[in-house]
Amino acid sequence: MFDDNYKKQAEFEQNLETFKDGVKQMLDVIPHLAKLYMEYFKALKKEGFTDEQAIYLIGQHGTSLGIKGQY
Repeated sequence: MFDDNYKKQAEFEQNLETFKDGVKQMLDVIPHLAKLYMEYFKALKKEGFTDEQAIYLIGQHGTSLGIKGQY
């Protein structure tokens, strides 16, 4: 019984650390994604899309831009 609880606690703590590391990595990526989305938006606007159309396209496609399996 003690071993099971100890294993569960250790597993929980490891999963929590993995989750925290993942969150840190995502937070590091967000500023880069924001820049990418803004550049995409500006390029769409330069090509003649309205704000609404550009936002719609970015919302539909994200940054995958047709990369296979990224829809």
